[in-house]
Amino acid sequence: MLEDLIRVGAPSFLPDAKLIVGGTGGFCSQGVIDGFLKGQNKYLPFVANGINSVATQGQDVVSGPFSGCVMAAYTEGGARKVCHVSTGADYGDCKPAWDTAKAGYANVVEFKPSDYIGKTPYKYCYGLITANGGKYVILVQTKSLPHPEGGSLVSDPLFVKFVKAG
Repeated sequence: MLEDLIRVGAPSFLPDAKLIVGGTGGFCSQGVIDGFLKGQNKYLPFVANGINSVATQGQDVVSGPFSGCVMAAYTEGGARKVCHVSTGADYGDCKPAWDTAKAGYANVVEFKPSDYIGKTPYKYCYGLITANGGKYVILVQTKSLPHPEGGSLVSDPLFVKFVKAG
């Protein structure tokens, strides 16, 4: 289980949390990394104006970045799935579409990873839903170092917070 490998202060092994543009206001499955970290986990990126979804197939699913979006797990047609729901005016609010769709699903659990940030400085906020239904929040911080030719380099991602979501 992925939650057993994360240690605050240790280097982050999570994929870079990048924004994908191209959602259409509903469900999609874009940019999923299937089988990262020895083939045992899935990474589900944020899709602006989309409800990015993936079948878990018994794997843990980590998603990011989060700044107010909803992460949820649900059962559809016997398959367990996890989604990252775009919310807010800046990137397209799919919460109404999610609220309508989830009424037809079983075993729905959802949370907002950004609700657990507190005062911890961070660069990326991730959510994690494990194969056994655990919900977690992971914060990663990076260092900005001056580049010899100007600007800066970002390096040394470290886990700075790891909490179980209620």
